[in-house]
Amino acid sequence: MALSSFPWGNALSIQQADQKFDVILFLFVFTTGSFVLYLLINFFFFRSNVVWIIFWYIITNLITSLICVFKNWDGSRYMFKASRKINLITLNFGKYSMGTSLGSSLLKSADSFIIGLSSLLGPTAVALYSIPIKFTEVMEIILRSFTATAFPRLSKACIENKPEEFRKVFYSFSGALTLLMIPIAIISAIFSHEFVILLGGSQYKEYADGLSLIMIMFIIFSLLVPIDRFTGISLDSINRPDKNFRKVMIMTSINIIGDLIAVFVLPSLFPSISLMTILIFVSIGSIFFQLAGLLTGFYFLKQEIPLKFSLIFYEGWNFYREYFKILKLKIR
Repeated sequence: MALSSFPWGNALSIQQADQKFDVILFLFVFTTGSFVLYLLINFFFFRSNVVWIIFWYIITNLITSLICVFKNWDGSRYMFKASRKINLITLNFGKYSMGTSLGSSLLKSADSFIIGLSSLLGPTAVALYSIPIKFTEVMEIILRSFTATAFPRLSKACIENKPEEFRKVFYSFSGALTLLMIPIAIISAIFSHEFVILLGGSQYKEYADGLSLIMIMFIIFSLLVPIDRFTGISLDSINRPDKNFRKVMIMTSINIIGDLIAVFVLPSLFPSISLMTILIFVSIGSIFFQLAGLLTGFYFLKQEIPLKFSLIFYEGWNFYREYFKILKLKIR
């Protein structure tokens, strides 16, 4: 699977750098659409076992990869044209970006993993905790679309030595996304109880009050994510992946320590503490590590490029003002 999807995975990175989002959309729609089409045919006619489903999933990705190679979207024709110096620069960048990816993956899975280790909590608590986490997964869709658009623009501004352009992109995108999150957060907080039932089902109704409180913790968490994420991609775009890696490691350490305290220390100090109370403390820990990431990332970025925190919201508001001005002109 990894080998079959490798070329079109490369193509996604290159097309993002070229800001060809129509090609990216085609690759995702073609790959996912082809596989879903097979699943429907299989469901109604063949009823093949899981081995055949995996086989066709690989075939689907391989076809997409072959299209990318044929169209030269993945850049494979230039594989042997890079110099040794360029390869070393790429590998040096790659070791930090891989570390950052591993740290980010650990950040997402640490809560559920540590909760699952506890004999007091176990699989039931993991299942309960996964329900409000789905809210952050929805927010991640919005976040990815903004970062995919901003990253090549930040990199271009850095390469062309345009610090003012770099600052404007960073301020406007991080500010606009944070402001967009605020009304979503308010509506989600008001209807958090209903969302929990919707996401988890009626079997979790007795836990809805506690889970809605955990969801509110994740709503607060989501308000901090945009600026943190944009400091991360900004550090990468100015060729400081080492600082982004350090930021993620700080966040991961705080998260793991917080989880261990909530899951193992609190029950030993307060034996009568409830399962839901422990999960609430775990979610509160997520806010602290996200806040640490935001502050650390902004501090690291400010060392490289002078920034003012207040301008994030000012330029974010201007982003929407300019957008609606253009929209009005188009309507006329």
